[in-house]
Amino acid sequence: IREQRLGKSNAAYAASLHQIGQAHLHLHLPDEARLYLQGALALREKYVGKHTAQTSATKLALGIACANSGDLDTAMTRLKQSYKDRERMFGAYHVLSADSLHQVGLVFIKRGQLTDALAPLHQALTIRMRLNEGDLRQRLEDSDEDPKDLVKKDCGRTRRVQKRRDARKRKIEKRKREFLKGQSQQGKDRPDGNTDKPSRGGLLSGLLGGFTSKLQKSAEQDQKADLEEEEAEDSVEGDTDIMEALGNFAVVKTGSDAAGDAAKLNSLANGRLKERKQRVKMGDDEKTKQNDGGTGEALAFSRGGDPTTNKKNKRKSKQDALSEEAELLAKIERELSDDEDSEVNLEEVRVDTRGCLAPTIAVSMHVLGDVYMELGDYKKAKYWHDRSGCIREETFGALSAEFGSTMHQFGILHRKQANLSKSLVYFRRALQAREKACGYNHEATANTCIELAEVLQKLGQKDEAGIFMKKALAIKEAVRSGEDPVLQQMREKWAGLSAASIQYDPVLDGESLPHVARRSAESYLHGSKARKEEIRRNEIR
Repeated sequence: IREQRLGKSNAAYAASLHQIGQAHLHLHLPDEARLYLQGALALREKYVGKHTAQTSATKLALGIACANSGDLDTAMTRLKQSYKDRERMFGAYHVLSADSLHQVGLVFIKRGQLTDALAPLHQALTIRMRLNEGDLRQRLEDSDEDPKDLVKKDCGRTRRVQKRRDARKRKIEKRKREFLKGQSQQGKDRPDGNTDKPSRGGLLSGLLGGFTSKLQKSAEQDQKADLEEEEAEDSVEGDTDIMEALGNFAVVKTGSDAAGDAAKLNSLANGRLKERKQRVKMGDDEKTKQNDGGTGEALAFSRGGDPTTNKKNKRKSKQDALSEEAELLAKIERELSDDEDSEVNLEEVRVDTRGCLAPTIAVSMHVLGDVYMELGDYKKAKYWHDRSGCIREETFGALSAEFGSTMHQFGILHRKQANLSKSLVYFRRALQAREKACGYNHEATANTCIELAEVLQKLGQKDEAGIFMKKALAIKEAVRSGEDPVLQQMREKWAGLSAASIQYDPVLDGESLPHVARRSAESYLHGSKARKEEIRRNEIR
C-alpha cells in the first residue's frame, strides 16, 4: 500500500522495509533479512539522516543479519556505528546503547575472541542492571496501586533454596559434633594423660566461631615471646663481648699494675655475665610456670635441654593441632556442600524481577556464562548461569523455554567437567521444560535429546541412548532437509547405537566363560606336522 500510494523513495517505505527485515531475522533467515535492511538503511540515510535514532536501529539490525550470515567484519562495522550514534544521542547509560554493546560482544564471540568479548558484555550488563533498578524505583513511586499489592512476595525458588540450605546446615553441624566428640574421646583415652592439648569445649566454640582469629592471636603471642627471648639472648651476647673486650684490654697492659687491673676487670665481667644469665633463667622459669604450671621447660632445663627450643616446639605442635582440625572440619563442610548444587535466590542475585529489564539481564548473564565455559573457567560459568537461571525461573517459570536453555547449558557444563550423573539430571530438566514450552517437534528439544543420548551412551545405557537419538533424528528430519550434513551425522550415530543395543555376547555379559583352545603336548615334538598329514591321507584312503 505504501509503495502504491507514496512510492519507494520515502521514509515510510523505509520503515516497512526495516520491519520486514526484522521479521526475517526472527525466522532465522539472515540472508533475506540483509537485503531488506540494506534497502531500509539507504533510504533512511537519505531521507531521515545518517546519525539518527531510526538509522542507528537499522544499522543494528543489519549488523545482526551480517553476523548471522557469516560476514563478521561488516557486522562489527555496522554495530560500532550504531553504538556511537546511540551513545552520542542518548548517552552511554541507555538501554539502546546497552543493546548495541551486547551485540558487539556477540560478534567477538563468533570471531573466537572470547577475552575481548568480556568487556562489552560486562558493560552492557552493568548498564541494564542500573536501568532496571531505576525503572523499578520510578514505577513504585508513581504507582497508584495499593502499597500492599506492591510488596515483593516470597517466590517458590527462594523457599526451596532456603529449605535446602537449612537442611545442609543441620547436616554440617551434626557431622562437626560427631567429629569433635570422636576427637574428645581420643584425648581421654591417651595413656600419658597429657593435658597440653586445648580443651574440647573451647575448641568447639573456636572452630564454630572461626579458626582465623584464634590462630592469629596465638601467632601474635608466639611472635612477642620470640622477640623477648631474642632481646635476652642479645643482651647476654653483648655482655660476653664486653667481657672479652675487657680481658683483651687487661692483657695489653704490662707489669704489676696490669696484672691487678686484669684481675679486677675479669672478676667484674664474670659477675655481670653470671648475673645476666641468672636473670634470664629466672624469667624463663616464670614464663614456664605461667604456661604449663611449673612443668615442661623447667624439667627440660634441669635435664640439660634448651627451654627456648622446647617452648617453640610446643607452640608449633599446638598450632599444628588447631590447623589440622580446622582443615578436617572445612573438608567435611565442603563434602556436604558438594552433595547438592548450591542454588542462589533473588536476594543474592540483586535483580528485582518486577523491573522491565530483568529478562534482558538474564540473557546477558547467560551469554557471560557461555563465554567463561568456553574459556575453561567453570567456576565463573556456574556463577553466571546460576544467576541467569534464578531470574528466568522467577520471571518465566520452571517450564519455560528460557529456563530450559539455562538447564541445557548447565548440563553441558557438568559434562565438560566429567560429572555425567549431574549432567544427566540437568539435561532431563531441560528436556522437560523444552517439551512443554517449545513442543515435541522443535529443534531445541532435538538438541537436548542429542546431548542426553551422548551422556547416556558414556554411562553405558545404550538402549535408552538409542531411544533419545532416534527421537532427535525424527525431529531433525521434520525440520531440516534430507541433505543436511547434521542429519547424516545423526543417522550414523543412531545406527551405531542401534547396533550396540542389539549386540549380545554372553562372555561380555558375564553369563558364560570363554572357550580357550590349547595345543597338545605332542605338537611340540619334531615331525608332528608331517605325521598329522600322513594320518589324514591314510584316513582318506
